[in-house]
Parts: sequence; structure tokens; C-alpha cells
Amino acid sequence: MRDVDGILYPSVTEIIDTAFPTNWEKKQKQYDLIHGEGAWSQRRQQRAFEGTTLHAAAQDFLQGNAFPEINDEIREYWEALSPYLQTLPPYHIIALEKTIAHRPLFFAGTPDAVIELETGERWLLEFKTFDGYPIGNRGYQGVWPLWKRKMKGVNCPSLPTWEWTTPIFRRALLQTWLYKLVLDINYPNSQVQKISILVATHSQGLQEITFPFHLWQDCHTEALAIVKNFNNRQT
Repeated sequence: MRDVDGILYPSVTEIIDTAFPTNWEKKQKQYDLIHGEGAWSQRRQQRAFEGTTLHAAAQDFLQGNAFPEINDEIREYWEALSPYLQTLPPYHIIALEKTIAHRPLFFAGTPDAVIELETGERWLLEFKTFDGYPIGNRGYQGVWPLWKRKMKGVNCPSLPTWEWTTPIFRRALLQTWLYKLVLDINYPNSQVQKISILVATHSQGLQEITFPFHLWQDCHTEALAIVKNFNNRQT
């Protein structure tokens, strides 16, 4: 839940987690079996720390600090992300980690960064960290499931379609789209025109995933549906 002006709203994360349930208990058992009891909990705590620390460094940089404090835990992530931040066109900040409510749809989200270029174009930037193991990264980056690409007789469309998006890719797109909805209704003078998911990895550098414009309408339709379904469950 997110508190905005004394009202508790369901969070974007809560809505997405409900729409895309993950069997964490099963994953934890499998991970602990391989790495030892308690390893899963330690890993999750470490990943949360890395994500929070990288977000803080990115926000510090966007606010004008060219040399934010970087500790060893996120150094490789920062080395992947910082060249992108250094080459951004001139901009001013609209919002950084600000919780904003969509009152008509009754949910709230906290986008990582929203900037507006001198041209007036508004960008939504989402920062992610990823361990960098190849299969997982392909899942994050790819539009079509790898196994479908290899299946004989299956013709992939020339452009990615919503039906062919991988679950982790679709989840990320829906999350950022819900952020776009709260931004557009609260800052109506200029809508978000570009959405970039920036995945910093240990071993594979930065993966910039720009939300394909031709998927926006399909994503919008599904985003409204999952918010409606979530709210119906609460009543």
C-alpha cells in the first residue's frame, strides 16, 4: 500500500504481483537446497540492497552530482548504467522516486525517474539490476520466448506482438505503463512519450529496453483490466 495525502492506495507492485503470481516458496526451497539453508533469504536481502543503492546513486547523478558515492556491491552495475546517464540530452527533472496516486483508478506508483528534455519530450526511466546469467537476461530482454524461436513451423511476426511477449518482459512493460498512467493524469500538460527500462547487469553491461510504441495500446488495455480485476477482488 502507498500513502498519498493520508489515503492508502494499492501499489503498482502489489497489483502486478497479484496479476503475475510467483511461487517464491518453491524457488526458495530449490535455491536453499543447492546453496544451503538461508541462502535464498540472504540473496534477496542483498539484491534489495543493491537495487536500492543503485537507485540512490542514479537519482543523485540526475540531480547534478557527477560523482555519486558508489560502494563495491554496486560498482559493476554503476559502470554499466552510468555511461547511459552521462549521455542523456539536456533535461530537467519532473519526478524522482515520488509516490503519485491515480485517484480514478485507485492505485499509486513510485516511478524511478521522469525527466523532460528541452524539446518538451518527457521520458520515464526505470532502473533494474540483474545478476547477468544468460538465460535470465534473455528472458528480460527478449520479446519472443527462446523455445518458440527454435520450434519448427512457428513463424515469428516481423515485429513483436503483445501475445508473443515473454512473461518477465510483459510484467516489466505493464509495471511501467501503470507508472505512465499516474504520471499522465497528474501532469496533464505533457504526457510520457518514451519509456526506457534500463537493466544493469554484472557481466553483460547495460540492456536498454525501449518500450515499443506499437505495443502501447495492447499494454494499455491489459493494464486497465488487471487494475479493474484487482479492485474487484478488494470489494
